[in-house]
Amino acid sequence: MSASQHSEVGPCTFQNQDDRTDLALSAAGRLCDLISEGGASATLHFDTQPRRWSKLLINAPCNPICALTRLDDARFLNSSSFAVTYVQRVMHQVVDIAQESGYMVVTHATAEERLKQITDRSSSMGYEPSMSADVQRRRPLDIEAILGNAIRIAQTLGVTTTNSEAL
Repeated sequence: MSASQHSEVGPCTFQNQDDRTDLALSAAGRLCDLISEGGASATLHFDTQPRRWSKLLINAPCNPICALTRLDDARFLNSSSFAVTYVQRVMHQVVDIAQESGYMVVTHATAEERLKQITDRSSSMGYEPSMSADVQRRRPLDIEAILGNAIRIAQTLGVTTTNSEAL
């Protein structure tokens, strides 16, 4: 790992397991220490779910779209007037799921900021998401982690995810 790499770490806790939270937090803290000792950096989060949902704002639309189209994000976003709108719709569905799950810190304004970041960057350079690289190398795809779990949560909460489901 180089010093420029950064990890975000937190305990994996589940409902009704409060007795394990301290142990999980301690283990996550130790992992952060080991990462630092290895020359990289890490941030410890007590609850990783808000960070996960925030990361999905970009991963949920961009990973599968780029994998399906075999384009980097800039080439896709510049391919059609509808491309940005579609990405935006998926991002807002992620916000809806996160908020219905109780993570109000993931907002529509945050989604718009993230969308602006990728559209501003897309005028000068593209980014190949990991799922697109996996398709090219014929490796297994992380569809479940990026879309499957979020869509299942949405279904149990009654959140509409038609654009996400299409991916």
